[in-house]
Amino acid sequence: MQFFRKKTCPAYQIIIVFTVFSLSLYAQPGKPIKWSKDGNSYYELKDNEIIRVSLPDEKRTVIIPNEKLIPSGYSRPLFVRSFSFSADEQKILIYTNTQKVWRYVLSYSTSAATKRSLLKSVTTYGSDDATALPVQSFGYQGNKATLEE
Repeated sequence: MQFFRKKTCPAYQIIIVFTVFSLSLYAQPGKPIKWSKDGNSYYELKDNEIIRVSLPDEKRTVIIPNEKLIPSGYSRPLFVRSFSFSADEQKILIYTNTQKVWRYVLSYSTSAATKRSLLKSVTTYGSDDATALPVQSFGYQGNKATLEE
């Protein structure tokens, strides 16, 4: 595919190249867009509030204000890290107050017969990222996996 004709001026080519590069910068946003079920609006998290942006006029409506995020007995709202709606958009799941509990390290080997990856072992680390539970190892014979202790 040819983008430029031979008789175009160099300044016109620079403008087109600049536009192509600027579009590629915005092609992959940092966070995925949470679209409404009807597709006529999307939701965003701004200043710890959940906002619906209606399209095409981009009208912003606060759906969950900070005041609604204050648990009883507390004076400050929960910090919202992420959120998701139920299928009918009547309930919302708020991801907040996260804390690492454990971490898994998986190791793999390659099957000689199929060349596919096979789970070889699982190591579980505690929240301090240093304490490890005993390693769980797996062996394979034919199509069956066995847990080796």
